[in-house]
Amino acid sequence: MVDRLVLAAAELGFLLRVRPPALAGVREELALPAPRVPHDGLDSLVHRGLATRTGRAFRPSPRLAAVIEAAATADRITRMLGWRGDVPVLTHLLSGPRGHLRLCPDGAGGWDVRLLEPGVTASAQAGRFLDAHLSGDRESSVLLKIGSPQGNVSMAVAVDGQGRWSMSDSLSVPTAPSSRAIAVARIAELLAG
Repeated sequence: MVDRLVLAAAELGFLLRVRPPALAGVREELALPAPRVPHDGLDSLVHRGLATRTGRAFRPSPRLAAVIEAAATADRITRMLGWRGDVPVLTHLLSGPRGHLRLCPDGAGGWDVRLLEPGVTASAQAGRFLDAHLSGDRESSVLLKIGSPQGNVSMAVAVDGQGRWSMSDSLSVPTAPSSRAIAVARIAELLAG
């Protein structure tokens, strides 16, 4: 089951301030603007029925609480950039022991936030992104950046016009022939730290 929620940038920023992620740099990676006021985003969450506020107490809805929990316990962030034709598609995966979130800019300054299936690993989610954006009938590529407490690793996976896969990453793998299985296995290895 995938639970979808659309949040304004200020709302997402507020949630990341209520209970900051264990992984440093998430706000920066998402390029969220600095809050204009201390509770920027809270009023719209309350207005939309996603939270209540009594005095200084903030109480998120169960859906929102699950998003906060997954974001706060995330120990990996994976940025993936692919293309649908000539249109770039950017997706971030926050993954950790309490869940996985997929965050996609919605094109209007907000975020499409999805709480993903608990039994599906972050590398399997990345594999789905590869499947959606790599094509065997034309040249295509996906760029990934995996952030963890140990640092960042950049990775590129490509398919040429004949359907041949190749990949490289910034740690150790120079551009080399590949396959979907090898690319997903390398992503899983990098996510494992």
